Amino acid sequence: MAVGSSVLDDARRAVARASNGLAGEGLLIGTAGNVSVRAGEHVAVTATGVVLGAATPDDVTVVDLDGTVVAGELAPTSELELHLGIYRRYDAGAVVHTHSPQATAVSLVLDELPCVHYQQLALGGSVRVAPFAVFGSAELAAGTLAALDGKAAAL
Repeated sequence: MAVGSSVLDDARRAVARASNGLAGEGLLIGTAGNVSVRAGEHVAVTATGVVLGAATPDDVTVVDLDGTVVAGELAPTSELELHLGIYRRYDAGAVVHTHSPQATAVSLVLDELPCVHYQQLALGGSVRVAPFAVFGSAELAAGTLAALDGKAAAL
């Protein structure tokens, strides 16, 4: 199914707005983290090196599900394979990858965040922690995909 340019423009605006909002809440700091949204057979994703609190639609690149850039002047995030892997494997509409201090702290001391509030049930209950791997690596993507099995969130 072909997606029109207005849909892709809307997706780029949505990713920029989400990035700005997440940074405003302290969940994305500087260039750490990335956001994407699926638009049919395309994905609008933050570009590499972008300060997410100041992101504009021009800082969002659109790729197809194979990772080929179809719109935008900047290279997509180094975590593109993580995002595409989630879209390929799961029925996700968006992916938010933060480096919030709280999530980082929890991931250093737990292998799994137990279900401590009923609203976590919407995420699949307890939240698994993916094993450490270098950013942008196939190992990080694979570990995150495994941690997401049956879940809507992972650390």
